[in-house]
Amino acid sequence: MHLSKEINQATLELYRHLKSHMTQAQLVSWLFSVKDDAIYVSTLHENTPSILTPFKLHPRNDLLELIHNDDLENVLNGLKKALESSAREAQLELCFRLRRPNGEYDTILIVGMGMGSDPEGRPEYLSGNSYNLHVFKDGMEDAALFREKIRFALDAARDGLWNWDLSKNKIYYNSHYMDMLGYPRETFSWTQESWASYIHPDDLAPTLERHRLYIKSPTLDDCYEITYRFKNEDNTYRWLLARCKVVERDAKGRAVRIIGMHSDITDKGKDALVRLVQQDFLTKVGNRMYIEQRFSELCSESLPVSVLYIDVDGLKKVNDSLGHQAGDSLLRAAAELIRQAVRSTDVVARVGGDEFVVLMPKCPRKSAVRVREKIENMLDLRNANSDHIPIFLSIGIAGTDEGLQVEELLERADFSMLEIKGKLHDERHAVLQHWIDSHKERRENSCGNA
Repeated sequence: MHLSKEINQATLELYRHLKSHMTQAQLVSWLFSVKDDAIYVSTLHENTPSILTPFKLHPRNDLLELIHNDDLENVLNGLKKALESSAREAQLELCFRLRRPNGEYDTILIVGMGMGSDPEGRPEYLSGNSYNLHVFKDGMEDAALFREKIRFALDAARDGLWNWDLSKNKIYYNSHYMDMLGYPRETFSWTQESWASYIHPDDLAPTLERHRLYIKSPTLDDCYEITYRFKNEDNTYRWLLARCKVVERDAKGRAVRIIGMHSDITDKGKDALVRLVQQDFLTKVGNRMYIEQRFSELCSESLPVSVLYIDVDGLKKVNDSLGHQAGDSLLRAAAELIRQAVRSTDVVARVGGDEFVVLMPKCPRKSAVRVREKIENMLDLRNANSDHIPIFLSIGIAGTDEGLQVEELLERADFSMLEIKGKLHDERHAVLQHWIDSHKERRENSCGNA
């Protein structure tokens, strides 16, 4: 029987995310797939602490050895019980000590439940929240009272987690999702059609269309957001913010599994909602939804209009060679440089994994060319510092004053960008590879001399 191996893998995946959050006072939501041996985690949004950020997959990291020996048996027994329970009854509550790099231990509390059901009736997924209790414990002598207060805080996080298996036409929800909307778990159907039937009629078509767009297109960023009204059990409507992530695609690039969370934003402030829906989480510039909205608002009355379509060259090489944290830093630096180079009236947005668009109202093409030159000069100054990972941007331009219609600008600027990218690809990648090799060599020599 493979259960013991399954439990160990579950333990690894369930706790590996904690390492990067041990010193932060942040709630962590997680979704663990037993079948896929994968864990997706999300932390509190820095702008709106009552709403969680998009899920992000963390690399595998064996944390079993970091769990205190006196707690390890209880951890394994708790996981075994949850995995052997029926999907509707699977509950997980674990409190254990986890060793930090300095050798000290933090106390971690995990509260979770089952989602979905395999052919034997066991949970296909576990989902829930976790917290580093160490950051709250100072001044509290009653450990039981302390733990109960933290459990209350975790249970009060009302974000509903869900997992959409498109191959089976099933959507799995956790109990917080049901509680948020007031539906008994046993009466809520788990099909896409049933879910759609609860959406406000005015929001149904755009909501389904946005899902379809990301399901069909592997070229888009796999993270996206939707806001719409959803019917409560009492027949009133609540505004929901859906934060979605495509985590699996088939050979043709079509999404076959999407995970995410729904936050009740009915009572949230307008400014906070706008930031969440229209801002790219990583780079803090606008996202695709924002640029699409601004395009329709500005272009009809702000002619001439120019567009810059920008690609960050070599991002995959940086991710593969130095890790995704280095790649994320590169994207943030590129976004900040672009933002500094353009006018305050221009709209900057990240529209793909390594692509940005700048919408420039009341700007002829010749002015957009000067902006491109300004960006290139700023890049030269930055790249002259060998301590920085070189940033290379391919920048395509299109403008309405060259005879193009507004709706043609993005396509033409994208084509122009691809031409530039193709011409400079080999040269830029050689420079980037040389920097990566030199950086690794300096780091190895530094470690050797330590």
